[in-house]
Amino acid sequence: MSNTNFPNLIHSLKSDSIPIVLFGAGDFGELVLYCLNELNIQVSYFCDSNEEKQGKLFCGIETISPLELSKMAPDRHIFITNHYVIQVTTLLEDMGFSNIHNCVELLENTDFTKDNAFSKNDLSNPRHKFKHHWSPLKIKRIVKKLRRILLSDSISNLWILL
Repeated sequence: MSNTNFPNLIHSLKSDSIPIVLFGAGDFGELVLYCLNELNIQVSYFCDSNEEKQGKLFCGIETISPLELSKMAPDRHIFITNHYVIQVTTLLEDMGFSNIHNCVELLENTDFTKDNAFSKNDLSNPRHKFKHHWSPLKIKRIVKKLRRILLSDSISNLWILL
């Protein structure tokens, strides 16, 4: 997983023409898409292992399979937007991808309380293609859960090194 600090990552995402993929076409993916949209960063694809989601649009963006992703250039920026951070990281590294990012800092650095279409769940706004209304409290719980997952991964990697 990439260790790029958040401001440098955002600068890179804005200045590069490298496509961005969100791995997980579900609740986390929806939140991360919103965060990136707020930063005017374009997402190219969702990727999901669930065959029911593949080939369909999620929040207005095409959802591809991991097999399709594996055929793409390895320079893609991929955000893991699901609960299976450890497993997906391993899968992506095995495919040769190195620009793999968790979404914790992105979620923590997005203001979900301001008056915008996402917080109001205004489906009449053409930018808004989201399914859910997310409260800031629910988002904080999600971020806390992701931090626990990443911390447990760090601890298990430390035990492997010992």
